[in-house]
Amino acid sequence: MGKNAFEILLERIKDKGHEKRIFEMHPEIVERDSVKSLT
Repeated sequence: MGKNAFEILLERIKDKGHEKRIFEMHPEIVERDSVKSLT
């Protein structure tokens, strides 16, 4: 434990299985760097 929601979110962004869904839910977070891997 000890992880906050943002750290968990960043881990999920790295997971290709969750990337698209998180991008749709939180574009303001993902667009920084993960958007490059979506295109």
